[in-house]
Amino acid sequence: MLGFVCLSLLGLSMSARITLLVILGLVLAMSLTNIRTDVIFLCAIIILLVTGVVNQDEAFAGLASHEVIIAASLFIVVGGLTYTGFLNVLVKQLGKPSTLKKAIPRIMFPVAFLSSLIGETTVVAMFINVVRLWTKKLSIAPSKLLIPVSYAACMGGACTLIGSPANLIIANFYHNNTGDNLSFFSPTFCGVVCLIFGVLTMMAMSKFLPNRKSPIEGIDSEDFTAELTVPSDSLLIGSSLDEVGYFDDKKTLRVVAIRRFDNEIVDTVQDDEFIMGGDRLIVTGKTEAILQLCRKEHLENENIEGILMSEGELGTSRRGTIKSSLILMCMVLLSAFNIMPMMQSCLLAAAAMVVCRCCNVDQAMKSIEWDVILIFAGSICIGTALESTELNELLSKWMMSITADNAYWALLIICTVATLVTEFLESTVTAAIFSPIALHMATAMEANPMTFVIALLIAVSSSFATPLASHAHTHVYVPGGYKFSDFSKMGIPMNLVILIINIAICCLVFPLYP
Repeated sequence: MLGFVCLSLLGLSMSARITLLVILGLVLAMSLTNIRTDVIFLCAIIILLVTGVVNQDEAFAGLASHEVIIAASLFIVVGGLTYTGFLNVLVKQLGKPSTLKKAIPRIMFPVAFLSSLIGETTVVAMFINVVRLWTKKLSIAPSKLLIPVSYAACMGGACTLIGSPANLIIANFYHNNTGDNLSFFSPTFCGVVCLIFGVLTMMAMSKFLPNRKSPIEGIDSEDFTAELTVPSDSLLIGSSLDEVGYFDDKKTLRVVAIRRFDNEIVDTVQDDEFIMGGDRLIVTGKTEAILQLCRKEHLENENIEGILMSEGELGTSRRGTIKSSLILMCMVLLSAFNIMPMMQSCLLAAAAMVVCRCCNVDQAMKSIEWDVILIFAGSICIGTALESTELNELLSKWMMSITADNAYWALLIICTVATLVTEFLESTVTAAIFSPIALHMATAMEANPMTFVIALLIAVSSSFATPLASHAHTHVYVPGGYKFSDFSKMGIPMNLVILIINIAICCLVFPLYP
């Protein structure tokens, strides 16, 4: 904050001041209100455009960027994998561990691997049910394994270029500033090393994992757990749980917790509890019953509807699973070995998923998370505003003055600040704000920009101290029965370990002064 005050005294242009105010407003809106994140970003784009900070082309350049097209294509690829039961087949191969220490690496490595390819949210949704089965066998609380699952999903996102939307934003700024492209596996070695140390840290701290009473404890092993969002026009709004008729004494469906639209958690659910618009119901029951509820009452379940369909309605299609996994493999190989540019390989894979009937056109379009696309475009617009107003230069000079132009200290500071900021903001926002600053610092110090870029990429995926830092953390918060402090106790040591390993390995693999 002192830095911003100092900069404001240096005679900033009106455009620079507007940009700072927009960023501050965005941070406050995301932290203190319940306004949808994509709406906040849309407002930011409009303000920057109307005030002339960016022109029309710059305001909406993000929507036409290669990275947005890649992200949209990947959503369709993930949809095809989900609807063919790809995740179910992999999960069934995990077996069941005999102890907690054995369970941690056995679940963290597969979660990280899948998250590096298809994103964290779908993977975490699937593994919540794996955790429920394992913890029942081990006679431990689900809270003992759900934090490791969410941490692994975040670390896995830093192992490939497509693991997280933030990675693609960083790649966009790197290309615009250097003319070079990050490859599919550019962050892989450093990301995997950080993942290994993260798993070892979790194993060493296994005794300190929180032991909380979870709303998913005691559920029948054949039941499925899903988080269903009540839309604002739902007919269920204003009715109590016993009035809607789905949650009867037979308990074919059961609401184990409710996350209110203002993030209030109701973990002791009574029959007279009222349903409100925007509520997220944590429901358990047979997959067929959950699907029937979703379709009849139009409840939203974007992340795991395909998983439910593959188990409850379609069964696992061996042929479809093979086709979708082959398409994924071809996409990765074509991109990784530079046979085809990443955008073309992702588009080809998305088209192949539809042509090969891994998913139909409606399912493909439904798989695209349009709010994420808008957030992505808004993040690029904010980063562009930082560059066009030369705020990135001012901020980088301020940071360099603190570090006495020492590139190693500069790298440490920018990664530390980025990790802390991501504890409370979307990683895409952090990536958009800090990418221009990191690249300018590297240029000014005549250091290797790749070192800064890869270290920043891992840093924005390595925030573990609050449940707000990632959708993965938020997704396990209610099923795990956690308190806010549980993430701080486990996350702060993890932050320190990954930060140190990140800086060390990036400087070894990508020397600052080659």
